[in-house]
Amino acid sequence: MLLIKKMCRDLWNMKSQFLSIFLMCMLGVLIYSGIECVWYGMEVESDKYFAETNLADVWLNGNNITYSDKNRIEGIESVEQTQLSAVYDSFLDENNEENIRLIANAADNISKPYNYSGKKYDPNGDGIWLDKDYADAKDVSVGDFIRVYDDEKNFKLKVEGLVYSPEYISYTGTLTSIIPKHEKYTFGYVSLDTLQDINSSVRYNQLKMVVEEDTDFYELKTRIHSLLEEKYINCIELSEFNQVYSFVSKIQQIKKMAIMFSVIFLLLAILCIRTTMKRIVQKQRIQIGILKAVGIYNFAIKIHYAMYGFIVSIIATLLGYILAPRTIAPVLLDLQKDFYSMPKWSIISSNYSIVLIVLMVLICTITAWLSCTNIAKEVPAQSLRNQVIDSNKKTFIENIEGLWNNLSFEWRWVLRDASRNKARTLIAIVGVFGSMMLLIASLGLQDSINKNNDVIYNEQYTYYKQLTVSPLMTEEDKAEIEQKLFGDYQWVMSISGECKNSKNIGTVNVFVIDKGYYYNIKNANHISIELPEDGLVVSKQTAKELEIKKNEYINLLYKGTEIPIKVSDIQPIGTPQGLFCSKEYWQDLGLEFVPNTLLTGKSKNLSDIEEESFVKETVEKSVQVEEADRVIDSVRGVIILLIMAAISLSVVILYNLALLNFSEKYREYATLKVLGAFNAEIKGVIYKGSVLNVLLGWIIGTVVGWYFLKLYVYTISTTTTVYSPFIKVSSYICATLVALGCSIFVNFVVTRKAIAIDMVESLKSVE
Repeated sequence: MLLIKKMCRDLWNMKSQFLSIFLMCMLGVLIYSGIECVWYGMEVESDKYFAETNLADVWLNGNNITYSDKNRIEGIESVEQTQLSAVYDSFLDENNEENIRLIANAADNISKPYNYSGKKYDPNGDGIWLDKDYADAKDVSVGDFIRVYDDEKNFKLKVEGLVYSPEYISYTGTLTSIIPKHEKYTFGYVSLDTLQDINSSVRYNQLKMVVEEDTDFYELKTRIHSLLEEKYINCIELSEFNQVYSFVSKIQQIKKMAIMFSVIFLLLAILCIRTTMKRIVQKQRIQIGILKAVGIYNFAIKIHYAMYGFIVSIIATLLGYILAPRTIAPVLLDLQKDFYSMPKWSIISSNYSIVLIVLMVLICTITAWLSCTNIAKEVPAQSLRNQVIDSNKKTFIENIEGLWNNLSFEWRWVLRDASRNKARTLIAIVGVFGSMMLLIASLGLQDSINKNNDVIYNEQYTYYKQLTVSPLMTEEDKAEIEQKLFGDYQWVMSISGECKNSKNIGTVNVFVIDKGYYYNIKNANHISIELPEDGLVVSKQTAKELEIKKNEYINLLYKGTEIPIKVSDIQPIGTPQGLFCSKEYWQDLGLEFVPNTLLTGKSKNLSDIEEESFVKETVEKSVQVEEADRVIDSVRGVIILLIMAAISLSVVILYNLALLNFSEKYREYATLKVLGAFNAEIKGVIYKGSVLNVLLGWIIGTVVGWYFLKLYVYTISTTTTVYSPFIKVSSYICATLVALGCSIFVNFVVTRKAIAIDMVESLKSVE
């Protein structure tokens, strides 16, 4: 009972130190667990979703794929299951503004639509199984009828069910948009008979496959190509199927952001917790001697002080664990729901959060236990005396007499104190540099993403509007457009093709760019890239994935023919990823330039061009910028959370270290006052000691923080977007001000305490 009362009294008397431990433990678990609940919940639900619907591993696209072709492909050893499918794009309105992708599966075994309501999908049934998100947007229910428009004909279909599809988690339907617009681009499942009623020429043009885990995709694609010959278009594996893999990439992006930041955050927090617990116990050295003197055993004393760390840490970590799924996680998860279509969203915490709690509690408890072990071994007479610190050793600077003799008393004091207490000085420097590193990383991450968007939409793309045109547009139509625009335009041909070299095969985006000034490819240094006359430029990310080397030749499969193309250069391009070449080089290869994108400025004739039948879609760049900002918003919540965490940790660490340093130097400051030192001189000692720690920590934190930002930005880059590290001067100044501001504030508090020291009481020895 005596020790319990003492513990309660100590917790209250040293509440500021224990509060800092409490906050660091709680924040560490709250931030990690809150972000983990999001990505782990998304991962668990997607894994269950993919398993339940038997998501395909490979999508083979080809012309008129028959059952005979299917059977031959099934004979390949690594292929476990196959399913034929017909995919056809049509419309849901007379003006061709609402697009629908119709899918007719020969069976319902692979990539099965997830039934939300109504009947289960029947590959031989009548009617349509409609996208649930489109139905919500248009207020369509099971049993209603919709009309499908195709080639000036329309067909009435009954909605038999509402479904989600594992293949259409992130379906934008167009290259001009980066976020789903369910009311404009949707999908539906029908039978092959129904699809052929809409368009009699439709045949099976896709084969979905489930393959073994260790499949060699290079060999698989090569064998399939040789089997199908001219029927073959491309073979897309899951990592290339953006409608699904963008969701998987988002999970990995959030996961990496959380883990990398949290690891650094927790290391700094644990360092500070360990230091705090050790110093709290050291401060009670005399009280430990008294406890031993009255007959309390060493083991009981160790347990008593271990409980300090245990109680504070267990309450803090459990509070963070409980609050995380109720505060941070719901907000971050809601930001993802606008971009992906999933039948179920869940907030789920993994065992890693429990491991983190156990780890932090053990660290606090064991640190407190070990901190009093040496003191507990001492006899009471020794413990009852203040610890004597050996101060006879000279610092290395004292050996340089010319320099040492010219130093002021304050600087001599600071340097001797730093030399005598190396561990304390090092921890103070680590606290500052750790704070700077986290602040630079979190603020710089936001700046890097914003800078990437700014370069893309203000420097790389300078057009006013982007028009998607039909590949059936005639040369006469093209010439008429050019005449109306008076040269204020640029044509771009964007296609998807299969790229092959001696090591890899992969589906890539190919951009054939005509002369103009609306599409300016930029590299990581924001320098425009000139397209060569004798080859193409490959983005660094694509080159890395396919192991493409500069000056080698690759084969591009285009319209059934493999075309050898020279790789003239490899450049670190932010977005988009793929192959880039000029119109002239494309035509030199003997290929026809068939543009499907028109970039224009503000022209008085633009509205007339938009009314032409061959113009399929028009989008302003300002709309694309808004969509890009919305995508950033999906990760901005995580970034803001990390910024707040960095600032909070900086304040707590610097404040706590300063107060603990003061408590250790309490008698030293009192000695200075007894010896006649003025308050201004004591303030000078405190400020100069802080300047040394802050300056070294700031310099190291700036350098390490930049390299950590580079690693951080590289880690969260995806297969479609590669970010370049960037931090604004204002953000760097903000990070510096937070670190310096905390130090100045803490020093102000400490100097007030030093001035108010009771000299008699503080220098009183053991009675």
